[in-house]
Amino acid sequence: MIMEFTAEKQIFEQFARAKKILVVLPENLTADALSSGLALQLFLKKLEKEVEVISSGQIREEYKFLHNAGVIKNRIENYKSLVVEVDTASKKLDELSYQVLAQKVQIFLKSQGEPFTSSDISFKEEKFPVDLVVILDCQSLEDIGKPFEEQADLFYETPKINISNKAANEYFGAINLVDITATSVAEILASLFEKYEQQLVDEHIATCLLTGIITKTNSFQHVQTTPQAFL
Repeated sequence: MIMEFTAEKQIFEQFARAKKILVVLPENLTADALSSGLALQLFLKKLEKEVEVISSGQIREEYKFLHNAGVIKNRIENYKSLVVEVDTASKKLDELSYQVLAQKVQIFLKSQGEPFTSSDISFKEEKFPVDLVVILDCQSLEDIGKPFEEQADLFYETPKINISNKAANEYFGAINLVDITATSVAEILASLFEKYEQQLVDEHIATCLLTGIITKTNSFQHVQTTPQAFL
C-alpha cells in the first residue's frame, strides 16, 4: 500500500527538519492572520524550534489580550553578512586589524612570511540562517508588504509553506496547503495540529485558534460556517 504524500505530511516533515522558522503574516493583518500566526508560534516553540513572527501590519487593541501578541516584529532583520575569505594554505595569518574612516573601512591582513595579495582573497554572501518560511493568509507574496520588499531574496532562496483559505491564492509555496472550504486559516491550523501533535495544544494555542475562527465566522453566525468550524 502506497501512503498518500499529502501537503500536511510534507509540512510535518519540514517542521521536523527545520531549526529556525520564520512565520510571516500579511500587511493587512486580520484577526485570523494574527491569531493563527501566534498559535503557530506557540506550537512550534513546543517542538523546540526557534521561531520569529513577522508582520508590518498593526495589531488592533482588542486582540492584544492574546498571550504572545508582543512577539510579532514589524520587519525582518538583515541576517546576511558579506564574508571575506583569505587563503591561508601557503601563507599563515599573523595579524588582522581594521580602521573605520569617514566613508569606508580598511581591513589589514599581515602574514607570517610572504605578504597576502588580492589573489589570496575572495568574497561570498552568507546564506540566510532561516531553514523554513511559513506564510499565512496571503494570496501572493506581495500581500506580505514591506518585509517582502526589503528581503525578497530570503523568500526566493528559502523553502516556503503557504497556508491559506483564499480562492485566488497563487500557490507560491514549495508546499501549498490551500483549503477554500475552510472558514479561516485558524481552522486549517487546528486541523493540522490535530493530525500532528494534538497533545501540544494548550489553552493559549486554543484561545488563539478560537479567536481566529470566531472573528471569521462572526461568532459562528456567518452563512458559510461549516460543521468542521464547529468541531
